[in-house]
Amino acid sequence: MSAITTDQAVPRAARESSSAQRVTRASRARVFRALAATSAKEILRDPKTLFFTAVFPFFFLGLFWFMDNTFMNDGPAPQVAVVAGSQSEGVVSALENQGITATTDPAAGSNAGPEAPVAWIETGDDSVTTTLSGSELPARGSVLEGLRDAGFSRTAVEFTGADGTVMTDMLAISLPSVLMVALLSLAFLGTAAPLVGLRQRGTLRLLGTMPIDRTLFMVSQWPIRVGIAGFQLAVIAAAAWTWGLLDFTQLPQLLLTTFLGLLALFALGYLVVARIKSQELATAILALLLPLALLLSGAMMPKEYLPDALVRFADFMPTTVLAQALGESMTGQSQGGLSLPMAWLVLAAMAALCGFCASRLFTWDQGDKQ
Repeated sequence: MSAITTDQAVPRAARESSSAQRVTRASRARVFRALAATSAKEILRDPKTLFFTAVFPFFFLGLFWFMDNTFMNDGPAPQVAVVAGSQSEGVVSALENQGITATTDPAAGSNAGPEAPVAWIETGDDSVTTTLSGSELPARGSVLEGLRDAGFSRTAVEFTGADGTVMTDMLAISLPSVLMVALLSLAFLGTAAPLVGLRQRGTLRLLGTMPIDRTLFMVSQWPIRVGIAGFQLAVIAAAAWTWGLLDFTQLPQLLLTTFLGLLALFALGYLVVARIKSQELATAILALLLPLALLLSGAMMPKEYLPDALVRFADFMPTTVLAQALGESMTGQSQGGLSLPMAWLVLAAMAALCGFCASRLFTWDQGDKQ
């Protein structure tokens, strides 16, 4: 009885409003699915867009691997590896399996002569310092493989010259940049620029006559592109794990960093092309932003090689925050700048702010002033 009384007490207008709201939500869900399916078909049917968004970044993956493999194996094999530390015996055995003459006698390295390539290795509980000396620096590849066989990850090994200069691990720096290239290409060239093409051809004008709000339309572009980004992340993460740069314990934070970065770049791309009418102009602007962001973020080369003025400017760029967060998430090593949780907060704020502005500034066609 009480249930009937309660139902009767509900005004008819309120029940009708609730029913209409449910219908509206169901209608929006259907529209979203239809738009998402159409967007997926468009990108899968366009070979050029599909290549540059899904395949092209892997070219850099192969390039950086080739460069690293060449540089790491450039030079003679070290004749002597002098090992000191708590795990010296295991390291000696692993190095000998790589064909390296290894000993725990420090005098052996000193007696080898100043011209002989020598790797002086000092092991700690979870890190290794390797000092290379000789008239010609020895190849590092076999030393690194031996240390990995002894249980040390690549990120735990530091190579230095005889003068104490730390040798940068270019693969550790470059591999996160491959993921950065993938995300930037997907958000800019694979999402934002094609939207301008739809506006230029008048397709957006037709969509604007339908009961579709701007935010729903922009979000409907995400599913297929998030799927492509997931595929790219899987390939790059597998390569990073194979090369000793990624531990499975770091995978959750890498997933979160990649997702937040992709959302932020989507929102930024939408904002840049919110009112641009020419696809050629949009492509040119976005193509210029991509290498500029990579260069200034330190993803392609260490920032110490850049002028101080550029470094100070780059530190304020959101893409720099993303590059540092990707590097730390992948290798587990701090890249400087913001802490990882603070970087996540900045990326989330950027996605929200740029997304809000883009939804307000986005125009369906050239004559849309709203």
